[in-house]
Amino acid sequence: MLQSLAGGAVLLAALHGTLGSEEAQYLRSLQTGKELYSRGEHEKAMEELKQAVTLQPNLAEAHFLLGIIYARMGKNDLARERFARVVELEPDHVQSHNNLGVIYQSIGLVDLAQEEFRKAIQIDPGYEPAIVNLARLYLSLAARQYEDLIKLKPDDPEITRLYRRILALDPASPKAHYSLARLLIEEGKEAEALEELRQAERLDPAYGPIRLYQEGRSQEKAGNYLEAAKEYRLALQLRPDYPEAHYRLGMTHYFLEHYPEAVVELEQVVDKKEVDQAELHHYLGHSYSQLGQGDRAMVQLQKALALKETPQSHWLLGQEYERRKDPVAAEREYQEVARLDPANQEVAARLEALKARTPSSAVADQPAIAPTPPETASAPSASLPEKKEWEMVQDLVLRWKDAWEKKRLEDYMAFYSRDFASQGMGWEGWRRYKEGINQKAQRIQVSISDLKTFRHQDSIGVVFRQGYRSGQHSDEGWKRLYLKKEEGGRWRIVGEEWSPR
Repeated sequence: MLQSLAGGAVLLAALHGTLGSEEAQYLRSLQTGKELYSRGEHEKAMEELKQAVTLQPNLAEAHFLLGIIYARMGKNDLARERFARVVELEPDHVQSHNNLGVIYQSIGLVDLAQEEFRKAIQIDPGYEPAIVNLARLYLSLAARQYEDLIKLKPDDPEITRLYRRILALDPASPKAHYSLARLLIEEGKEAEALEELRQAERLDPAYGPIRLYQEGRSQEKAGNYLEAAKEYRLALQLRPDYPEAHYRLGMTHYFLEHYPEAVVELEQVVDKKEVDQAELHHYLGHSYSQLGQGDRAMVQLQKALALKETPQSHWLLGQEYERRKDPVAAEREYQEVARLDPANQEVAARLEALKARTPSSAVADQPAIAPTPPETASAPSASLPEKKEWEMVQDLVLRWKDAWEKKRLEDYMAFYSRDFASQGMGWEGWRRYKEGINQKAQRIQVSISDLKTFRHQDSIGVVFRQGYRSGQHSDEGWKRLYLKKEEGGRWRIVGEEWSPR
């Protein structure tokens, strides 16, 4: 509860006749600032009050009103500076102590907030805003303790009951309604949760769909895709026409490999100005590709490239052409990747493999996008690694497979170079992607056969037939890994490719 100016902190108006031109100008700027503020013209009021502060920096009233305006505009750092200046000039300024407490609490500095509320009450024991704010602070601290207990003992009904009682003590608090909604969501009571969210939004619009969307973004950035999807769905129930939420929900499905659901959400935001359309068509294209709908995939990828040329979209389009057994068109797309990303080792290896094929081998039984086995390749750079290196590669792949199956994420990611890039993701993105899959998969089984290696410049390529199963999802195809020796002599994966059968 932020308190506005209730009267002048100084009585300059009564002294107007005795003041010089500078003091008179201060009074005019202060009065004009007040009038503009009362009419809601905050930007203009701010300019007048800044002038007043410049003229009389040691008078508190203009500082205080500037603090109020900054707080209303969400500029908490600037507001805090002004209120702090007021209490320097007038240590018993009760409203500024209260407002400092509100700002400190909003940025999580609970101890400082408590101190400011207490100072305000010491100055004026009957000052209701500070009393209410301190009580709410204590309630929020108690609620936080119960939240921690609920996480430790989620099935204890007594803890949940007491937590709900604490939240009910502050029905005018949007945060209380929001917190109660979070609890109801965990209990599976979505209808009740939505009603609490609506009450929170009525009290403070910031607790509506935008708040849920931001919660979803935080969860998504942390790699918690299932939790992120819950937030986005709730945001969409409150505001069905929310393009950004549809898009991010589609992307969480994409990261979780729920491609049919991803397509449904992503298609809803085609041509929506709130969403990056080039990126949207790229991910739609890849989703359709994963669903085996090559024609639709190519349409989407071509749309993506028409809007923004990226090596990732050219790469996926090249793979689609290879599936169609069109090596000429595939090579054209890979050449574009090489032009846009000259350091890309994956595409260099693909171009080598394509050039090594004869017209007859391009339509052989081998999958269209699997590299030609080393013994049939004519290029010297594709020669088989030495026996010692072959054994090293085989051991590395088996240990990589073991970490993947056991969902040991840190061990798994240790096989990947920090320079890794695949499907438009770097090392961090790949880690989040795999973490999301691990969260939803109870068990992962991977089989590897027909493993072959080939050398390309200073890297080693590995191609093998891979089977994958997790829950109800399974697929089979060709996996390619590109390994490079880093400082210290350790080989790590710098690129990865997957081609379903």
